[in-house]
Amino acid sequence: MGFASDGRPHSTGTIAAAIRRGLLTKKWNVLADQPGLIHARVDAGEHYAVVRITYTAGGWLIEHVDTSPSLRYEEHRRHGTIVHRRYNGWVRRLDAAIREALLSSPNEVMTTTTTTVVETPASVPAPGWE
Repeated sequence: MGFASDGRPHSTGTIAAAIRRGLLTKKWNVLADQPGLIHARVDAGEHYAVVRITYTAGGWLIEHVDTSPSLRYEEHRRHGTIVHRRYNGWVRRLDAAIREALLSSPNEVMTTTTTTVVETPASVPAPGWE
C-alpha cells in the first residue's frame, strides 16, 4: 500500500488522480470515469485497446476489455490467453506512468505500492504453435 508523507495510506482520490495523470501522460482517452472505476482506450494507427481500471486507496487493477482484431487477443487451446506484445507494452507503460504520478503527488511520498496489473500472460505464439 502507498503511504502519504504523514504515514497514512494514500486516499482513493490521490490514487484516482494518479491514474488520470498516467492515462494523460501515455495518451490514453478516458471513456468513463466513476468512483472506483475508469474505462480508457489507447489508439495507435489501426490498433486499439480498451481497459477497465478499478481502484481503492490500496492500489489499482488494470483489466483487458477489448482490443482491435489486429492485436489478436484470443484463447489458444494450448497456450491459454494470447495477445500481441504491443498490448502488454501499453499496459506496462501505463502502470509505470501511474506509479510515477503517485510518486510525484504534491506533499506525498510513496514507500511501497500494492499494484496489480492484469495482462494477458503471453504474446502471440511463434509460427508453428498450433
